[in-house]
Amino acid sequence: MREFTVAAKYAIADTDSAVDTVFARARTSPDAVVFLRTVDGQWIDVTAAEFERLVVGVARGLIAAGIEQGDRVALMSSTRFEWSVVDYAIWAAGGVTVPIYETSSAGQVEWILEDAEPVLLILENDAHVQETKSVVAAAPSVRQTFVIANSAGTDAVQALLDGGAEVAEDEVHLRVSKLVSSDPATLIYTSGTTGRPKGVQLTHANLLAESLGIRETSLKSLMTQGRSTLMFLPLAHVLARAVSIASFDAGVTIGHTSDIPNLVATFGTFQPDFILSVPRVFEKVFNTAKQ
Repeated sequence: MREFTVAAKYAIADTDSAVDTVFARARTSPDAVVFLRTVDGQWIDVTAAEFERLVVGVARGLIAAGIEQGDRVALMSSTRFEWSVVDYAIWAAGGVTVPIYETSSAGQVEWILEDAEPVLLILENDAHVQETKSVVAAAPSVRQTFVIANSAGTDAVQALLDGGAEVAEDEVHLRVSKLVSSDPATLIYTSGTTGRPKGVQLTHANLLAESLGIRETSLKSLMTQGRSTLMFLPLAHVLARAVSIASFDAGVTIGHTSDIPNLVATFGTFQPDFILSVPRVFEKVFNTAKQ
């Protein structure tokens, strides 16, 4: 088999990390709309400055909860705005994100918690709390659990913002300054369709290379400031995560939804310039539009 190699068009410095763009965008274009989030059914702007404040605030909460440099935090949630907030905040606190598919069984969650040994667990809702209650209680590494949204009105993001109020912002910037590109950024696990989920460690350099590489592909003309994309594939999957990071790094405005049955209607309200999908979803969209 013949092999061909081409020199990369980019270089990743030893001091680079995947969270750097949060601060760079807030510094250079604080009023740019980096995300659109849904509030009471309406798309609301989130500027670069606002997103930085959220990321730093949640990172302070994670530090207050005991996260040390290099600690792992598990995140089990469908695709939503808070997913990105928590992911970048974990990095800003010096931690490592361990995504878990929101459809994972209790047995799969048990194995991932045993294998990855996260110190904190962030779940999305009541259903996840109930499904994982026994395995979380038995996980020796997990010291605390937060819930993004449940029937009692619990809000993990707000709880972390409140919990970190006494932690100085300088502590977050110190943690970020200690990150190097060779540090682990995430442990990504397979969906478990062929047995136990298999974990792969990716460094900040790996994610940055993915981002830079994607922006050099045929998507280059779309990955520009002022464009928008709607993410609906699971962010626990490496492809959706990489395209999301590349979009953010390129200045694209990002929205999130996990409501696949109403995807066509959501496209109508969001009006993305491009989307990332798989053939089965396109088939569903086509059939719905045809009807």
